[in-house]
Amino acid sequence: MAYNERFAFTHISRELSSGKLNSLDHTEKLLGIGKHTLLKSVKIATGKTFRQFRNEIVVRKVGELFREYPSFSIKQIAFAAGFASQGAFCRFIKSHTGLTPL
Repeated sequence: MAYNERFAFTHISRELSSGKLNSLDHTEKLLGIGKHTLLKSVKIATGKTFRQFRNEIVVRKVGELFREYPSFSIKQIAFAAGFASQGAFCRFIKSHTGLTPL
């Protein structure tokens, strides 16, 4: 089935913005869109890879969580952002922002 890249990107963006840490494989299965179409749609719309785009959304979501819930602990923010552990969350944030969330 052929997809319009813009239509596919809209669904990809919505799914990734939902707060889940979806892998390419998971997103492909969830949306019923092939990997090639997912990758091409993101690249055309953003000029970035799927991973780069997903990671930017996660960093943005984490910032929103910190602003919306200033009394939450790091662990609560990590789980709300979809991370399985506080350690994984801290490593991700450090590697993508250069800052520690502590």
